[in-house]
Amino acid sequence: MLADITADFERLTGGFKPLAECRPFSPEAYNAISTTLMRHYYKAVGDIEARHGVGYPSNIGMLLFPALHVAACQHYFHEYDVASGIADDSPPPAAGRSLASALRLGDARRQLRKLLSSLGGRRGTHDARVAFAGTTTFPWGPLQHRLASMNVHLNAAPVGRPAAIPLLAQQRLHLQAWASDAHEALAAEMRPLIINLRPFNVSHVNEAVVGLMRMPGAERPTVDLLVTGTLGSLPARVTAMNAISHAVPVLTIHHGAQYKLVDEPYYDLYEGMLPTAKMVYGSIDRQRELGTLVREHTLAGDDTVLFTRTDSLVRTLHRGESIPIVGSLQGTRVLYLTTEFETGRYGPYRDVHPQTYRTWQQALIDWLTAKSGQQPMVRLHPKRPSARFDPQGFQTSDGPLREAPDAADVFVIDYPTTSLAHVAATSKPILFFDLGLRRLYPAALDIVKERCAYAATDVLEPSIGLAAMEGQLDRTYVDNFSPTFTVADSDDDEVTAVAKAVVGAVERLR
Repeated sequence: MLADITADFERLTGGFKPLAECRPFSPEAYNAISTTLMRHYYKAVGDIEARHGVGYPSNIGMLLFPALHVAACQHYFHEYDVASGIADDSPPPAAGRSLASALRLGDARRQLRKLLSSLGGRRGTHDARVAFAGTTTFPWGPLQHRLASMNVHLNAAPVGRPAAIPLLAQQRLHLQAWASDAHEALAAEMRPLIINLRPFNVSHVNEAVVGLMRMPGAERPTVDLLVTGTLGSLPARVTAMNAISHAVPVLTIHHGAQYKLVDEPYYDLYEGMLPTAKMVYGSIDRQRELGTLVREHTLAGDDTVLFTRTDSLVRTLHRGESIPIVGSLQGTRVLYLTTEFETGRYGPYRDVHPQTYRTWQQALIDWLTAKSGQQPMVRLHPKRPSARFDPQGFQTSDGPLREAPDAADVFVIDYPTTSLAHVAATSKPILFFDLGLRRLYPAALDIVKERCAYAATDVLEPSIGLAAMEGQLDRTYVDNFSPTFTVADSDDDEVTAVAKAVVGAVERLR
């Protein structure tokens, strides 16, 4: 299936302009940089498989992909920003945890896993034994309690990588070659803007490999199923890979309150094609009819088993009521829900400099103020690392997200993430400014346009998009978005739905 992933990557990025033809600081410029990095990374992963016969659970390129790709993107984005005059020449701000600290985090979590496992490791009279790893959208405790009533025993899985990682030295050489070859390609792309491009040092590769191998080689799991949260964190990722290497199925609980809007290459190796089964959102049948689930296969070539549930806040908000026409923003209470680009910068289809985003935000806030006659409410991203790139001229909206919808007449979104799922579940109008930062499946974009007042917007030149939005305010809106991408067919609460999926996965996969 790696060949299929590579083909999809070329389909999704083959039309990109060379960096030299991209406008400075445009999303396309960062796409060009991250595409070069990912293309060379796919080659390294493929060479490990083709030349050495190393299967993907033991392929260190697979194991280290999120950590190395994101770190390399942030390095070269920063080099590009500095040379283009948008950032100072200091190191990039820490993006949450550094690569080294993320690797070390496994040590502390390993001790926690051992403690939790010791609390309930006996099989007793249960029909199935299930382990969990990582974090998910709710605490594991309620799921553990619910499964116990269904004769399923749930314990924490000890964190550990696949014990058998063959030909480590040869595998490491391919990742070192990725760092070197990608740097040479980017250095050529960035001339004459940057004469002496600083490399993403191969020491980062060595550090990641050493950190991986410091994790204990896990024993063969004695469970029927491993349940995980996101597979981006190294501890959860290596634990899942170890299970897969021993033919233990893995059920990943998807996060984000919606599934699956975007057709982008990063998700495939991040977690899209790793788990045996997924717990997602919305209607599987509707999404399959739209064609957004065509890539739901594992790297082994098997169909991914899909289960579904509804996010708890979406469940609270969704009533299926008609949506009023906006008409005019004058006198309305507007709530703008933002994202942030100061941390976790990567791509393709993801990035813009936070200064560019702030400039856009300021233009949007000024426009909303003029059109509504009052400052809009703005909910800034709660995980942004600083206030350095905060815009000005708004009323701050904070507190529990479930209280925010009652305070607004109209919502504004410029990034199709969890916030879109939440506000789409209300019966209130949404203004969606598409900044070209994500690539939505065409059918998904059509449904977003039905639900929202929509304007394709150039993040570098907002005025045209803002003017286009004015022509959208008098039309009617239909919510096919929630029944498709966020609201499941079942009325079960989230924990019950996941518990039933666990039982279903055990029955189908063990």
